[in-house]
Amino acid sequence: MLRCPSCGSDLPYNHVHIAKPFKCSVCGERLCVGSLYLRLNYWGSVLFSVLVPLAFGLRGFSLVLAIVPLWVVISVLALILIKRIIPPKIERCHRELTLDGREKPLL
Repeated sequence: MLRCPSCGSDLPYNHVHIAKPFKCSVCGERLCVGSLYLRLNYWGSVLFSVLVPLAFGLRGFSLVLAIVPLWVVISVLALILIKRIIPPKIERCHRELTLDGREKPLL
């Protein structure tokens, strides 16, 4: 189980958003998943999306055609499942929000 770094309460997996900030349901602290976890998840998905078709013998244009849809599927599965297998580090989020609650774009 994941825990809030502020109050120590349990965070259900379905409330933890890998790619965007979320709030602790107990203390209301804005939390996010560490950026290293996001980068490793992204590059792991890319690598796996290339290695699987290669293992099945795809080469050239067939390889390129297989990589993109496979990467989408693997990325979605990784976002859903990987946090249960390898729990992310939950941090206090210091990203700024706009007045309507959306995250300010990083410049």
